[in-house]
Amino acid sequence: MPRIYTILFLVGLILIPKTHSQRLKFEHYGEEDGLSHNSVRHIEQDDKGFIWLGTSSGLNRFDGYRFKRFSTTINSGFNTLNNDRITALSVDEFNKKLWIGTENGLTVLKLDTHQFTTFLPDINNINSLPDAHVTSVHVDKHNKVWVGTKSKGLYLFYHEQERFVRIDVNGFEHITTIFEDKRGSIWIGSYGKRAIAKIISDSTGEY
Repeated sequence: MPRIYTILFLVGLILIPKTHSQRLKFEHYGEEDGLSHNSVRHIEQDDKGFIWLGTSSGLNRFDGYRFKRFSTTINSGFNTLNNDRITALSVDEFNKKLWIGTENGLTVLKLDTHQFTTFLPDINNINSLPDAHVTSVHVDKHNKVWVGTKSKGLYLFYHEQERFVRIDVNGFEHITTIFEDKRGSIWIGSYGKRAIAKIISDSTGEY
């Protein structure tokens, strides 16, 4: 008799995960639903609940019903993206901005006015971002903007002076990802011999 109970118990354990997995519901979205491209590289959500999606062909905002697209082909003129190949997104909730990394420039979008500003290399400005190919962006809990590039390393952006300052991490030139842990430390991933670096901050956000 105890052996029967054991078998029934084991059968129950096997069936429970299958029962729960059958309750999952998926909704799929693609170009046929208004998305600008099926290759989605990054996803963020702002404080109003909008979902922002960076694709290989422009930026998209999803309100739960439809997609609003932003690209160089749709939004012509000065107020637009500089490049449609989105590589990174990060929401700055304090300043109501969305930072957008692309393969040709770092763009910031004001979420309330939809005004675009793009930062590009400028040989006449030592405070400019020296590499136009941005690979990663992260706004930390102190509202500091971290920018990773493909060939020139890691940078911090200072809002007041609108300047980029290089953060020297030995051996890190091609930055692949930026992550902030619960303690506020910044983790940097790279493509090369040195894979990961950890940057530790104090309680004020100074590194």
